[in-house]
Amino acid sequence: ANLQTLLNGDAQATERLLTQIREYGKATVYDRSGLVEAQKTMMAFGLEAEYAFRSLRMIFMRSPINFSFLLFGMIFLYFCRVMKIPEAVITEASYLIEHFGNRLKYLGKIEDGRDAFSFCFPDDENTGFPKVYLYDGHLVMTITGFDALDVINELSVK
Repeated sequence: ANLQTLLNGDAQATERLLTQIREYGKATVYDRSGLVEAQKTMMAFGLEAEYAFRSLRMIFMRSPINFSFLLFGMIFLYFCRVMKIPEAVITEASYLIEHFGNRLKYLGKIEDGRDAFSFCFPDDENTGFPKVYLYDGHLVMTITGFDALDVINELSVK
């Protein structure tokens, strides 16, 4: 995807971001196209444009590095950010957490924008269908059965 697509078609936001990247590129040893690709990768992982750009600058400030190391850094930052399980999801899963420990895993965003979390039972547990928690920023909806499997399959294909 291009930056404008990742910014929901907002041409002005795209131009502002490209200007920031262009200016930052002038002050570093990195070429503009590499910085744009790094920014797009971070946004494709779900980071908001400004957060991704700040993270990009933080990674590149350390020292000249190659882009494969940068990708690892971006993924690390992404998971540090999103692995904070919302309190509402923890509360909803509290019964399972009390019995098995906090084994909640972030799956990603589903098509309607809600975050999906699953509870990963221990390998030696035979529990039937998984539980998936959908969180919209305010409310948590618990699903199980084939609906839960559909969400897991949808996000594992992405």
